[in-house]
Amino acid sequence: MRHLLFKLLILMVFSGYGAIASATTFTVTSADGGNVTNSLHAAIILANASASDDTIEFSGSISSIVLTADLPAVTRNLTITGTGQASLTISGGGLFTIFSNRTNGVTLTISNLTLTNNKSGEGSILYNKSADFVASQITVSGVTNTSAFYGDAANTITISNSIFENNSAKLFGSNNGATPSTTTGTYTNKITVTDSSFTSNTATIFQTERYVKIDNCTFTGNNSIGNFNGLNRYQVLNSTFTNNSGTLFSFSNYHLGTGWGSFSNNHHLFDNNTFTNNPNTVINPGSNSYYDAVTTISNNTFSGNGTNWSGSPAVVSGNTIVDTTAPSISSSATASVAENQTGAIDVDAADDNTITYSISGTDAASFSINSASGVVTFNTAPDYEAKTSYTFTATATDVAGNASTQSVTITITDVDDTNPTMTITATGVTDGSTSDASTLSLTFTSSEATTDFLAEDITITNATIGALSGSGTTYTATLTPTAQGAVTINVAAGAFTDAASNNNTAATQFNWTYDSVNPTMTITATGVTDGSTSDASTLSLTFTSSEATTDFLAEDITITN
Repeated sequence: MRHLLFKLLILMVFSGYGAIASATTFTVTSADGGNVTNSLHAAIILANASASDDTIEFSGSISSIVLTADLPAVTRNLTITGTGQASLTISGGGLFTIFSNRTNGVTLTISNLTLTNNKSGEGSILYNKSADFVASQITVSGVTNTSAFYGDAANTITISNSIFENNSAKLFGSNNGATPSTTTGTYTNKITVTDSSFTSNTATIFQTERYVKIDNCTFTGNNSIGNFNGLNRYQVLNSTFTNNSGTLFSFSNYHLGTGWGSFSNNHHLFDNNTFTNNPNTVINPGSNSYYDAVTTISNNTFSGNGTNWSGSPAVVSGNTIVDTTAPSISSSATASVAENQTGAIDVDAADDNTITYSISGTDAASFSINSASGVVTFNTAPDYEAKTSYTFTATATDVAGNASTQSVTITITDVDDTNPTMTITATGVTDGSTSDASTLSLTFTSSEATTDFLAEDITITNATIGALSGSGTTYTATLTPTAQGAVTINVAAGAFTDAASNNNTAATQFNWTYDSVNPTMTITATGVTDGSTSDASTLSLTFTSSEATTDFLAEDITITN
């Protein structure tokens, strides 16, 4: 039935039946991009000929229309409703204008479709002059030619709940229209975009004059957002900007400062937005006092950006600057530490705020760290012979929770911690022996070189010792006994040190017996005395030495008769 109505309307228009008086819905059933029956092109011609505010819809069987000619300019109020952003795409084929609305006071309303591949030239998706354009739930993608939407003279472009993605050319341009001399004046060239998303667009999105309002939109992964020119009124409100690479907003106007106009300090207003991880300048008011004087930056959240704003804007209030910069650790990742002491390393980091230090990882349990100063110490002094290397991760965290980590390796160096020993020997005699030598030549041999071994470190009984000579590990002295009997020679523990200041252990005592008296032998016989006479057939003789002997033999006895 609707198909027949469509044909009937064509006959009425082109057969002299005059304009259609009542509101009509035209259904596009042809995907042809030119002026053929039931095409979008033909439907706009019909709607323009109508005396009412009409609607154009699309058959569900149509998913794509690629234009082969410019669509007719809209001359009456018209609503174009697609079947869905993912269901219907209208393409300019890179050569043709999609929508043009140049009739004073006419409103074109579109929704539920995708627009792409416009031709080169301003407003080749929409050229809106002295008219009104309203769009919702549209997708604009694949725009490679400047510009998609252009507002000229007294017009309004209002877009909501829409998607702009993967475009490589400017999306919005505008010029002409009323230029009031005050912020509260009436602007007749207005672009308003609300509740929409802009993703991965590589060219400047808005390069406009007069009036732009952006409200509750998201911008992610784009280049520049707005290059605002002219004596403009711009409002950027309640929106989110993340990972956009260029200067987000910049302004230029040669009229400012010439005495033309009296604008308030919120003529350029940025309020209640969130700017996150945009690596360059977010807001550049214009680099001089005239631009600064008309700029307000209020109640925004800035986090991890390059420069939040430049210049000296007139009003900067209520903004939250989130610290996303982690402390910078400047201390070395390695240290060499001598064994047997507890000092390890001092972790140092720089930040504008207070830093808290901590450690974790493989050998962290072996250490303690001062959380305020970063000084790391061993819980127990390390022993080279037990473990030669330790690793842990040092973390420096600022008050905002930003943290830097560094892997730290502590190498333990070997230290001489062995106590030197002293061995005492004497030329010609051994420890525990006895001789009648009037002097002994003593040698003191240290297990390690020493420079502070002295004669007074030697303790002697029943003898005296002469000057001590020698160096390093070997020293000599002459001992003279003072009386017959036992002589002892000692070096006590702690008497001297080695090069590492280790004290010596006690030497094994050297013992020698001085005996220079000749032994005597007394001969007695049982039952008789020396010089007596008897008739005993045998005598029992006893030989008594004055000192013990082990080499007295029978052949040592000389007997006569």
